[in-house]
Amino acid sequence: MNGRELDRQPLTGGLNTNYFVQSPGGEALLRVPHVNKDLFENIAYEYQYIGFTGDGGRVRRRSPQEQFDFSWKAAKAGLMVLPPLAIDGDNITYPFLHQAQTLDEYLRSHKNDQDMLVYKLIADLRKAHGLGFVYGDRWAGNMLVHPQFGLVHIDFDLEISGRPAIDLEVAQVVYHTLWAGGDEALPFLALILGTQDNWFDLDKTSKYIQGFAKFLSTTRVGGIEDKTEELIEVADMIRSKN
Repeated sequence: MNGRELDRQPLTGGLNTNYFVQSPGGEALLRVPHVNKDLFENIAYEYQYIGFTGDGGRVRRRSPQEQFDFSWKAAKAGLMVLPPLAIDGDNITYPFLHQAQTLDEYLRSHKNDQDMLVYKLIADLRKAHGLGFVYGDRWAGNMLVHPQFGLVHIDFDLEISGRPAIDLEVAQVVYHTLWAGGDEALPFLALILGTQDNWFDLDKTSKYIQGFAKFLSTTRVGGIEDKTEELIEVADMIRSKN
């Protein structure tokens, strides 16, 4: 392991275990991958269910070296991405951000700041796509908000590619922002969708948003089918006026 492991409970995710270590720069997380065939098959089924793979999209797991290179290059390009500290074989060391909240935690406790944060989130996403970066797997837990650094993207295990990759990523970010932000986030998200100018395909993005709502309906991040339909309806109305 890089650095001395600290006596703290590791953070275990679906595809990685993150150990707290003491690095030369301070407290850090050592990200150690593990195999989870069932989870990856479920992810592949989800993308098939919502129509992404049928539209020519592809999903795969990035290797640790690919994750390291992707996050380092994205951070260097000025995107809101947490840069890695080091890689040793398959293990990557990242800074540990004290006081960071996940996107859903932040939006639910900062109602008055929602529009500004969502604006920054969407602006960064558009910049990333313009530079050729597609993050992949953008759910609320993979987007952090830190008091000093602001919005920070983490976790780049999954790569999505193909012609509809941008449409899917916009749909995923919009869906999880709507789930996290609720009624307060809906008007601004609808405005963003309805005034897009050839950055993404609104019809395809809307289809994926509806697909996420149906597929995730009985999960922790579900239960917003009516809100997604309202979002798409308002976005279509805005588009028709432009």
